[in-house]
Amino acid sequence: SAKSGSEIVRLWASYGDYGNDVGCGKEELTRVTETYRKIRNTMRFLLGSTSDFDFTKDKVEPKQMTQIDQWMLHQLNQLIMDVTNAYDKYEFYRVYHLLNHFFTVTLSATYMDILKDRLYTWKHDGLARRSAQTVLHHTTETLIKMMAPILSFLAEESYSYFKGKNQDSVFLESFPVAQPAWQNNSLHELFAAVLNVRSDV
Repeated sequence: SAKSGSEIVRLWASYGDYGNDVGCGKEELTRVTETYRKIRNTMRFLLGSTSDFDFTKDKVEPKQMTQIDQWMLHQLNQLIMDVTNAYDKYEFYRVYHLLNHFFTVTLSATYMDILKDRLYTWKHDGLARRSAQTVLHHTTETLIKMMAPILSFLAEESYSYFKGKNQDSVFLESFPVAQPAWQNNSLHELFAAVLNVRSDV
């Protein structure tokens, strides 16, 4: 634990299902360290991608967004509900796995992978780019707040660079709440089929 640091140990404490035996060895600490690195690198990308975005002036309403942006808001909304439910039940291992899957699969391997061309090459202040940045702003804000109880230092550090912060500390913020306007079940079903085809291709 001296080698890993308190942040990794806290993440490990949330990783194991305490309904079963909880292991604490090199393998477990290596696994959560890799998770931490993925989360940290993704937060760096999110903060960089929204560095030229002013939410009060540049935000795009969900109905004006591209379909994949609307899909992403649906995924984020589902994450808020699932993570809140897990915290309420003290199932911290579910919080860990929900966040890990969202960071690794939904966000990095899917949404951000598709989004990079639009962020880097499309019209700087065009609707499509601002639409993506609006989603990334909501995603950044939501993830910082949700990971704060188990990744306190990273959440606080990320919050200090977040352009949309309203407080001196993330721990003075309210926890995210579900947004009914982001829910889009039909689009979720459509993209489930589209992403299956994408994987096959």
